[in-house]
Amino acid sequence: MSFGSSFDRTSNYDSTMIIGKSFSMEDLVPSLFEPMGLENLDRPIFDAMLDDIDPKKGGDSSTMIKIDDSIAHKVSLGILPTKISRHDHPMAIHSLIKLVDSAKDNTRVVILTDDFPIGPIASAIAKSFPLFSMKSIDKKSSKVHVVFCKSDGSFVNDSEQLKVAESVASGVQLAARLVDSHPELMTTTRFAE
Repeated sequence: MSFGSSFDRTSNYDSTMIIGKSFSMEDLVPSLFEPMGLENLDRPIFDAMLDDIDPKKGGDSSTMIKIDDSIAHKVSLGILPTKISRHDHPMAIHSLIKLVDSAKDNTRVVILTDDFPIGPIASAIAKSFPLFSMKSIDKKSSKVHVVFCKSDGSFVNDSEQLKVAESVASGVQLAARLVDSHPELMTTTRFAE
């Protein structure tokens, strides 16, 4: 998992996931098709994807588009619910975690931040990518690249904010690894180290 202010060409990823509130999605995403390399995502298809998701409850919708003659690319839109409890972050962090959790393998994730600080958002994203697993299936290493988009359509490129996002995410992943590790693996000596 990495955070940045831009991303590579679309063909370098298997999929693109765009997450945000419905009003941000409608206002910003069509103007981002070209910078994201998603020119082949037609506006009627985009609108149909949005119509599939209840903006109050949130959810996601996906489609496949053709990038080149031989490359198919999955595009997912994740809508964060507009109705949240008073205990939840305005960006519906619990829902954000569920949506990002489906971003595996070689994915780029674009978060429409509505100008909220990216630290709490990075913390939520990190929860979806734990460092410890005892699964016997050898899973391919995931490559997930995250960029944050402000309400004016520009990407967060402040190196200090991105450094904070990296630090918060590393801390969350370390804490999860310490808690998730089995006692026979995470002995008191190893924990102290």
